[in-house]
Amino acid sequence: MIRKFVRYYGPHKKLFAADMLCAFLVAVCNMFYPMITRNIISDMIPNRNLRLMSFWFVALLGIYVLKYFLNYFIQYQGHVMGVRIQLDIRRDAFDHLQRLPFTFFDKTKTGTIMSRIINDTMEISELAHHGPEDIFISGIMLIGSFLLLCRMNILLTVIIFAFVPVLLTFAIRKRRKLSSASMQTRVEVGEVNASLENSISGVRVSRAYEYSEHEAEKFRVGSEAYASARGIYYKRMAEFFSGTGLLMDLLMLVTITAGGIFTYYDQITVADFTAYLLFVGLFTEPLKKLINFTEQLQNGITGFSRIQELMAEEPEQDSPNARVLERPKGEISFENVTF
Repeated sequence: MIRKFVRYYGPHKKLFAADMLCAFLVAVCNMFYPMITRNIISDMIPNRNLRLMSFWFVALLGIYVLKYFLNYFIQYQGHVMGVRIQLDIRRDAFDHLQRLPFTFFDKTKTGTIMSRIINDTMEISELAHHGPEDIFISGIMLIGSFLLLCRMNILLTVIIFAFVPVLLTFAIRKRRKLSSASMQTRVEVGEVNASLENSISGVRVSRAYEYSEHEAEKFRVGSEAYASARGIYYKRMAEFFSGTGLLMDLLMLVTITAGGIFTYYDQITVADFTAYLLFVGLFTEPLKKLINFTEQLQNGITGFSRIQELMAEEPEQDSPNARVLERPKGEISFENVTF
């Protein structure tokens, strides 16, 4: 399924490459702030080098302005790319829908089909834009932070980064439960949409046969099933985000404790300790992106899998005994027809 999803980037590879380049440059720009701060505290302030400090202040201003334009491109053109991929998937799904047999439409509710083509592709659009970008930026930030901090003190860096796999493992395990709840929510949304569509399109019939109360009861049951599924989803989401939030706080606590001990025993300088705190605050953002990405990934993959279920339906085929109509004369006759 991943291959099927990735191929939709093909027609937009130039825009995708530009988006990834901007994401890379944003990650690199973020690396400057802690290192420049460290140099200011450890070198420029003690040596009263005002000229060099002024230069780096101006340089930081230039970096932030550059980040503004890079983020503007990512937010604007990146979303445009996501929408284009969404349109491609919708087009393929709709074209396939036109070739399906009538039996498919007899057994599948209209609202369910609409939910797949409209709601699910919206989630796919968000994943198509933010997914690769968040992974790329997070990877660059984590690897870059690790290498730069190792230059200051390898042992302290290993102690801090040893906590990262614990955080990611927790997030992956909780995501599985979130995945199941997300899929059930999608199913219930489709059922509610289908019930609503049938009730509205058949309002004349339901009123003529005084069927309104039954339709209201059917809609109520469907809505309650959706609310129940959504409640379970929010419970799983609360477990996920509250747990990861606690682990983030513990990561900062480990940094302050270990860094304070290393500073106390003169294993690192105050400037290095400051840089560690800034870097940890810096790469918690990529970690949060990775954690948020798990929810986004689940929503997008769930939506794409539902689209693939639709695409897997066999198109209508001609009967093997079908005959080509040769030279029609424009006359139709009915023989042995009964009603």
